[in-house]
Amino acid sequence: MSRVKFFLFILMLSCFPFRAEAAQHETKPEYQVTIDFNQRVKMRDGVELSVDVYRPAVPGRFPVILARTPYNKGSEFKNQVYLTEGRYFAARGYAYVAMDVRGRGDSDGKYTPQRNEGLDGYDSIEWCAQQPWSTGKIGTIGASYLGYDQWLAAVHQPPHLATMVVLTTPPDPFVESPTGLQSPTYISLYHFVTGHVLQNMASVDWNSVYLHLPIYTMDDAVGHHI
Repeated sequence: MSRVKFFLFILMLSCFPFRAEAAQHETKPEYQVTIDFNQRVKMRDGVELSVDVYRPAVPGRFPVILARTPYNKGSEFKNQVYLTEGRYFAARGYAYVAMDVRGRGDSDGKYTPQRNEGLDGYDSIEWCAQQPWSTGKIGTIGASYLGYDQWLAAVHQPPHLATMVVLTTPPDPFVESPTGLQSPTYISLYHFVTGHVLQNMASVDWNSVYLHLPIYTMDDAVGHHI
């Protein structure tokens, strides 16, 4: 067995005790879940963002978990993620809030990647804290872009932000883009989140797009004529 295969084998074996222990300590659902769809959240500039709120179907106040996404909280692409997370956490005594970021999904305004996530994140956290089903203790969660918008909101120090679960997201944009310029491969993300709905990725020959020159006309090669 090669060293690489041996290392992977040991790594695989090491995962089993942790998985078994996690399964032993997993909490059990205690509540039925109610969902409030397309609730409107007003930002400081008057733009309204859309949230789906998953919460225990009983009176009371609960700690809140907020996920802010550009990938459409109600789409088939990610809907199962938010639906599964929302039901899971609400059944265990949390309110789970899935939000379309500005200009995406059911939210109003214009989407500019990362531009508004700091202040919008602050306002969203503080909105959650003021709701009648909230204890005022807010946590944020998510991976990739959903991690970026957590960091950008945290910079503004919202007073009710209690914790963050940031996954697979560099904490500093210069770690990922050390020159200050994003990689040309980012154009696939920008195509995906153009407009309010998710765009068709299979319609583009990405290999030819990434080889397209000059780079500044790459958007034309995708089909976005600006």
